[in-house]
Amino acid sequence: LSREQKLYLYNNISYEEYKNEFESAKIVAANIDIKFAIVGVIIGIFIVCAYYLVKEVFSSKLQNEDDIFNLYRIDKVGVIESAGDKKKKFIIDRILMAVKNRNNKNYTIDESIKYIATKVEIICKKNGIDNLVFLETVSNSNKVDILEKISMELKSKGIVIDVIWNILQDCDELEKTVNVNNVVIIGEIDKTYYSNLEECITVLRQYNVNLLGNIVIE
Repeated sequence: LSREQKLYLYNNISYEEYKNEFESAKIVAANIDIKFAIVGVIIGIFIVCAYYLVKEVFSSKLQNEDDIFNLYRIDKVGVIESAGDKKKKFIIDRILMAVKNRNNKNYTIDESIKYIATKVEIICKKNGIDNLVFLETVSNSNKVDILEKISMELKSKGIVIDVIWNILQDCDELEKTVNVNNVVIIGEIDKTYYSNLEECITVLRQYNVNLLGNIVIE
C-alpha cells in the first residue's frame, strides 16, 4: 500500500478527502515558508541599516568624501577610488557605493590623478604658487604611489610638491609646512581619524597656513 492509502485506512477517511487535506497542508506549509523568508529579508535589511547608521554616527574615522568640507569648510579638490581598497570592501559597501555614484562617470585611477593634478595646477596658477604641501593624515599610508603620481604630474608643470606626514610630532615637518604656507589635506576613507584631522587643521590655522583644498582617497 502507498503512504496515502495507509493513512486513509488508519484515519478511516476517504482517499479523496485525505488527498485534499494533504494538498491543503502543503499549501499552508509553503505559505509559512514564504512568510518566514519575507520576515528574514526584512530583519536582514534592518540589521544592515542599523550597522551603517551606527558606523556613520559613531565611527572615529573619515566616512564620507564630503566630511572635510562639511566640517572644516576646506574645498574638495577631488576623489580617487583606490582599486586595492575597493576589493577589500564588503559586498554591501560596494553596492552602496555603486548606488551612490550611479550618476557619476567612473574614472580610472590614472584619469582621477590627471584630473586632480589639473585642478591643483589651476589653483596654484591662480594664486601664484609654485610650491605646496600635500599633508597626509594617515601614518604609514600605502597610498604613497598615488601621491607620487600627482606630484610628478605637477612637477612637469613647474609646481613642486612636498609630501608631509607628521606635523603634530615632527618639528621639522611642521616648520617646513608653515614655511611653504600652502597645503592640500589628504584624507583617506576609513583610515583618517577625525581627531588627528582636526588637530592638524587647528595647528595649521593657528599659523595662518593657506588650506587650498582636500583630496579624498576611498
